[in-house]
Amino acid sequence: MENTQLIGTVQQPFEWPTSQPPHPMNFTLASKMCTILILKDPSIKTAVAHFNNGFSSNDVIQVTTQRNEYIVKIPRQPPPPKAAATCKAEAMRTAWAARCGVGPKVLCIDPESGGFAMERLRGHTLTAADMMQQQRLPQIVRLLLRIHTAPPAKWMWRYDPINSVTTMLEAVKRTHAIMAPTEVRLIEEIVSSTKEVVDGHPWVLCHNDFHSHNIFLQPVAGGTRSCTKHLMAIDFEECDLGDP
Repeated sequence: MENTQLIGTVQQPFEWPTSQPPHPMNFTLASKMCTILILKDPSIKTAVAHFNNGFSSNDVIQVTTQRNEYIVKIPRQPPPPKAAATCKAEAMRTAWAARCGVGPKVLCIDPESGGFAMERLRGHTLTAADMMQQQRLPQIVRLLLRIHTAPPAKWMWRYDPINSVTTMLEAVKRTHAIMAPTEVRLIEEIVSSTKEVVDGHPWVLCHNDFHSHNIFLQPVAGGTRSCTKHLMAIDFEECDLGDP
């Protein structure tokens, strides 16, 4: 199989702070994962490029063939502890999102590294200009509502920020060095008052990283520039049950 790799950086409306390019091993693995998807045509060439994804433990690599584009997420080299399990968990959450119609389809998972390949959504992440359009905010709210009302998978966790902050505050009080006692008491009061307000709220699906750069604006098939475009979410790594 002929496999030409042209390595570059994907241009985006927004770029994360510069990070080191993926290890050559990850470029090779990403290309191999996608050639598995196109074995029916061995003449297809692939080109790979990466996203500057400075705040993630995964490399984000775009693989382009003569027919399709894919996005592959693979733990960075050297992989941190439990990287494969964490990446597989994101693949499972992304596959769940695809079944619910709010995220990209997962096409294959590498069992050893935990890396996974998914469809490359057409369009781009939301820009400041996109956000200023009158119809965009209602679309974003509807997308968020679709996530909140989607049926959860049985294996999803419950994320309780009240308990998490309380646990961290207890650790802070034991060290006596990170925060002043007055600051600790202030946060404890905020946590207590917040708990009274949200106590009894239902647990629903939360993206937990829902911002403009994780929302994709897709052109509608057969549509025009003036048509209402479709929104999809990406990066479901933190998606679990919670209180919106």
